Amino acid sequence: MLQSSRLSNRFKKKQEQKVIVPETPVQINENIQVPKENVELALVSASDLEETYKNQLIKKIESIPVWNDYSLEKQKELIATFVTSKLNSDEHNISEQEKSILIDKLCNFVTGFGPLNYLIKQDNVDVVYVNGLNAVHIEISSKILNTEIKLTQNQLDLILKNIFSFSDKSFESNEYVRNIKYENFIISVILPPISQSGVNIVIRKLRPELLELSTFINSGFVTEDLFEFLVSVVNSGKNVIVSGDSGSGKTLFIDALAKLALSNKRGVILEEFPQIQADSDTLMKFDFSSIKSDYEFRQLFSNLTKISPDFMVVDSNNPFYFNPSVAAIEHNFCNILSLRAGNVENVISKIAGAYMAEEKCTEKYAKFKFLSTFDYIVQINKCSDGIRRITSITELSPARTMALSMKNIAKWENNSYIIDIPQPYTSIKAHSLLPENVAVKKSRFYRESN
Repeated sequence: MLQSSRLSNRFKKKQEQKVIVPETPVQINENIQVPKENVELALVSASDLEETYKNQLIKKIESIPVWNDYSLEKQKELIATFVTSKLNSDEHNISEQEKSILIDKLCNFVTGFGPLNYLIKQDNVDVVYVNGLNAVHIEISSKILNTEIKLTQNQLDLILKNIFSFSDKSFESNEYVRNIKYENFIISVILPPISQSGVNIVIRKLRPELLELSTFINSGFVTEDLFEFLVSVVNSGKNVIVSGDSGSGKTLFIDALAKLALSNKRGVILEEFPQIQADSDTLMKFDFSSIKSDYEFRQLFSNLTKISPDFMVVDSNNPFYFNPSVAAIEHNFCNILSLRAGNVENVISKIAGAYMAEEKCTEKYAKFKFLSTFDYIVQINKCSDGIRRITSITELSPARTMALSMKNIAKWENNSYIIDIPQPYTSIKAHSLLPENVAVKKSRFYRESN
């Protein structure tokens, strides 16, 4: 056996010195002031404290019943005071820059849309979808993407409180579907028990830049010639139905028409919920969501027609407002009607149903009145390539059969438009609304690839 040697002892660990603890504790005279050591606290970063302070801040806010009554500036001031107080009490040494970062992060977390603020601030994000505690999705260029973010119950409750504070109207406890317009956002909230997956929230951005004609053309939504034709149609006083699936871009397209082609005309816009951004001195906007009686709505519609506007837009899918609006539309001025329908056949069915419900007439008469009142159906759909576009424009006229009454003058087929546009009416030319760098093409009958 190898014996210990001086060489081997060199690699042995030194034994720790035994500390002898006195059996009797040392007595300290309370009158003697023992100076504290000047130990410099280690610097911490904002990220180290963020998660801890988030939960504490939420509890603090929950203890303030009037929190949502404070202005945004006041809330930020209180959050800054909270952070300063916590840092002092916890004896955390943090740089002024890190403190400012921490305050900003906590403000973003508990004000506005809370944890969703980061997603909403991204320029390319158009819509944010919250499916309870399960998932958060975003929409970018018409594509839905999973963010892999999951909200906690406290976070969701805080977002919901903030959203309701944005509204200038009070909600009833049994209102499970709520729509709110806040700054440049349209917010829809669906609550349990209607939503079986928890609180469902849709936050949609209103983008003024999307109302430019070049944006519509570059995105593939419409060609210049089709838009020029539709401008001429509304300027000549024709009645147009703009139909499409939910979220297809109906309201956005009507908004663009109002801004680009009708801004110098006296117009009336009736909305179940205010979304249209177009504005001018000659434009009158009405939100009839607060109207509860059938008589009140009919009186409103009657008075609006008496002011003889150049055009009227009706954007509603609620039969309570939609049916009497359809029945009241005549050929005395241009009417643009928004309708949720996946195809032209559904348009005919819904309009005929509105006439039958309002006028107690037969289906045959209802369809005849539909063809006698409206001139064009502009159908918008989200196509297989993910792009929202005008998929057809149908010209209407009374005839012996429904088939003879409808003529497709534009149709999206095999990834291109087949267009047979009649001679335009006197119109504002669409190319005058385009930037100079957008090419101008002119023709009457052609097939155009996207």
